[in-house]
Amino acid sequence: MKNITLEQLAEEYQKGKAVIEETEASLSVIKDEILDHLKKLKVDGLKTKNGYYVKRVRAMVYTRVSLSTAKELGATKTKEIIDIDLLRKMQTAGQKIVGAKQIVYVKVTAAE
Repeated sequence: MKNITLEQLAEEYQKGKAVIEETEASLSVIKDEILDHLKKLKVDGLKTKNGYYVKRVRAMVYTRVSLSTAKELGATKTKEIIDIDLLRKMQTAGQKIVGAKQIVYVKVTAAE
């Protein structure tokens, strides 16, 4: 891959992203079909003939509970968190932050 141009690499990157998106969409349809099969069989799970365990998992998700509702229920807690914005400002101003490290990653977007 050393002789490949940046343009070709960007194109391949975008193609790879498209394949991932298509695969994720396909998996979503497959998951729905699996749930339909389990529902028709009136079971929450089973072992398939080809050696897989397939089961419907139920879990509660609380991401839509408002803070005010949680406060009313006494279901809040206070904890210290790192102020990333302040650390970023301090780093930009030249202060050394022990434990901070720089990461490098690729981002490819369509130029418009």
